Amino acid sequence: LIQHAEELVYPDFALAAPKFLSKKHEELWIEHVAKHPDRIRWLHNEAIYSGQYGQILVFGPGFYSNFPRSSWSPNACMEHQVRHDNLEFQPLSASSSSSSSSS
Repeated sequence: LIQHAEELVYPDFALAAPKFLSKKHEELWIEHVAKHPDRIRWLHNEAIYSGQYGQILVFGPGFYSNFPRSSWSPNACMEHQVRHDNLEFQPLSASSSSSSSSS
């Protein structure tokens, strides 16, 4: 069912700290950075991201028979809580794929 797959590996990069509306916003942001030492660290007023990666999977031919609400974390799409295992993929049968291509 997997037609194509790619592993994405991104080079390390740094982002300058944003301009914060208040000291409290800055503290919350830095606190969030500190919670993810495996992905991001704070150094000299910059957020240093390292070890970023992802995957692209292309399934087919078929369709999803259910599409539950998003289970992404509010923090980021790359969090450990992100799940897609509850999606149900239904492959197209030979008869349905030939009838849909002729219409």
